[in-house]
Amino acid sequence: MSKESIRQFVLDHAWTRELFFLFGKRKADLARIDRALAAGELRPADEKADNVIVSLTSYGERIRQLKYTLHSLVSQSVRPERMIVNIAREDETFLTDEVRSFGRYGVEFFFCRDIRSYKKLLPTLERFPSACIVTADDDICYEKDWLKRFCETHAAHPDDVLGHLVYKIAHGDGKIAPYAAWKRNYRASPGERGIFVVGAKGAFYPPGVFHRDIFREDLYRQLSPWGDDLWFYFMTVFNGKTIRQVARPLSHQCFVDPYREYGISGERTLTQQNVGQNMNDIQLGDILRHYGIAESAFAAYVAGETDSPLPPSRPTA
Repeated sequence: MSKESIRQFVLDHAWTRELFFLFGKRKADLARIDRALAAGELRPADEKADNVIVSLTSYGERIRQLKYTLHSLVSQSVRPERMIVNIAREDETFLTDEVRSFGRYGVEFFFCRDIRSYKKLLPTLERFPSACIVTADDDICYEKDWLKRFCETHAAHPDDVLGHLVYKIAHGDGKIAPYAAWKRNYRASPGERGIFVVGAKGAFYPPGVFHRDIFREDLYRQLSPWGDDLWFYFMTVFNGKTIRQVARPLSHQCFVDPYREYGISGERTLTQQNVGQNMNDIQLGDILRHYGIAESAFAAYVAGETDSPLPPSRPTA
């Protein structure tokens, strides 16, 4: 019986599924967080990470559950200089008083154009280009030292893009393996090439790490409309930047709604679409073709045989 078959059996049966969520710590204790919020127990840390912004987004009905992720972010052992939630202007009606109340803990709500999942980074990057920006997802409860470990690794490697949860890009014979075959929950060696940051557990972007096309909406909507992680990845490697896993990474994922994330509730997520429908493979191929990069050249970069996959003479369209 394959790992996928075992996983599907566990998720298809209520009792095995709940045991998996419980012992695997995949399900946040929402009742405990609700009690803490009702009791006013939130106490942001005194220690502040200067010039660090935590940036995220949400949309539609999901905004009503944003309080759980915000609780985990406000409760960090180190607080960022700013915490910004980018919301599409048309989604402002979904903001509840309870979510808005996080403003007293320094959470800022910025209303912008709807550029889908790209809202988690680009509006903040445009407004604060000289800041270190840490992205977060709206469906994860983050461990208390999540931001602290980002900052500790950044202090040692100030020019590198950082991630807690990374995959190893699988390749062989000049080919890139399908995304579904990449090594998941990978533990990378220091400075190892060919790792891919999975945005669910956050990504740390120092100033100046992105290629000049980062804001090209015409390009990312055409080439990677559902794959913001892919677009951000290529915009950093095209700029010659190193991607590094956080020292002592926290790669465990505790979901606000695991039923949604594991496809049990019926609501489709970007992860299910990108992986289940092979959209990540399609989008990766489209990006390589647009920039005139042969798959073999990208595989050589991933293997550490070349310094950059982007041909130096290739102009951007």
